[in-house]
Amino acid sequence: MQEVLYQLYISSVKEDCEKYISTKDVSVFHKKAADLSRISEYNKAIFNKEYDIVSNNYQGYHVEGNLCTVIAKLLLKEKNTSSPESIQVDVSIPCFSKDDNIYYESVRIGFAKKQNTLFTNNENEDLLKYKKVLGYMNDLIMEYDDQNRLFIYDKQAYKDFFHQDTNYTIMDEWFWDLCTCYAHEDDREKLDMFRDVDIHKRIRNKDYVFQTHIRIKRDEEYIWTKITFVFIPTTDELEVDRVFILIQDYSSAMAERMTNLMYARIDALTQTWNRRYSEELISNRIKCNTSGLFSIFDVDDFKIVNDLFGHITGDQLLKKISHVVSESISEEDVFGRLGGDEFVLYLKGDFDDCLTHFISIMEKLKFNYFENDRKISITCSAGVAKIKGRRTSFTELYESADAALYDAKRSGKSTYKISMASLIEEDDDE
Repeated sequence: MQEVLYQLYISSVKEDCEKYISTKDVSVFHKKAADLSRISEYNKAIFNKEYDIVSNNYQGYHVEGNLCTVIAKLLLKEKNTSSPESIQVDVSIPCFSKDDNIYYESVRIGFAKKQNTLFTNNENEDLLKYKKVLGYMNDLIMEYDDQNRLFIYDKQAYKDFFHQDTNYTIMDEWFWDLCTCYAHEDDREKLDMFRDVDIHKRIRNKDYVFQTHIRIKRDEEYIWTKITFVFIPTTDELEVDRVFILIQDYSSAMAERMTNLMYARIDALTQTWNRRYSEELISNRIKCNTSGLFSIFDVDDFKIVNDLFGHITGDQLLKKISHVVSESISEEDVFGRLGGDEFVLYLKGDFDDCLTHFISIMEKLKFNYFENDRKISITCSAGVAKIKGRRTSFTELYESADAALYDAKRSGKSTYKISMASLIEEDDDE
């Protein structure tokens, strides 16, 4: 019954919109208005010319409480002109039923001129086909209409996939819930792409598609998902018109990929060793070599860099730092990413020689980054521990180096400190 009612809403909106475009008579909406003061958002320019409707798409509806908001897009062409220019009409009308009559809670109609845009008579049919294809390729499709501030998704399909009842009305609400309650804590940084500076950069660079793999909690377990974000720009390509979020269950595919040990050992962003495998390699090196240098280091004020320049720039800097270090060490050394902007480095050999080598690497990690006539000075701070025998564990080295890193940060950053505790000589356990 509800679906029948929703279709009646769509038919009512379609009939009244076409009457309004044809007659310019706003009273077609007044007859069904619950409050006349809310029937006001129009572009008066449409009253100056006559238009034909060359394409229309009543895309569907968004239900919240007793309101069903009908969303539509129409394409108009000025009559008696050869101009290729067209007018796009965006319609958003919340409807409700009372005493078997249909009423409009409000009416929003916006107009935007589009230059030289070609549409076919089959646009609606084509759009439905494309959405159907996406539906076959993905388990869940969500859509955010930035112009009308609407978040559109199938609540039943969402429940079937995530096993939870939801009623999100804005995308920020959904995204915050996903990041804080459902995404695995080790994967949350992969979702950091919605800062304004990042979105503007994507639109400017025509980088419209972002794809990632994250673990999401379903019931009491985590499943792997592939999430694809598609940013659709406005006609002038200066802002975002809408965002599509495509979600797939990726558990089977990820299980197959994880059987590849090399994939399980590599940090996806920097292509260095990940935390788990770095610890394993360093622990094995210590058992075979009784001397060497252990360090953890991070990027000074990295959060400020991310906030000012965006996550995309932050990722590029982490990749550059990883490349610099990787090019400066031998195969017997170990370099890996612990997470975020924190790295671990093991250098094999005499401690004093290793320290000289380490200082030269730290100097290479001082450089300037330029973007849009703005400059950032990139530096790193480090904590160093001396490896002194087979009894030393990775955990002991990490704690010593971490304390030294804290001292380096307190002393003004862009420097390193050596753990004094690690310098105390002990008899090696033969």
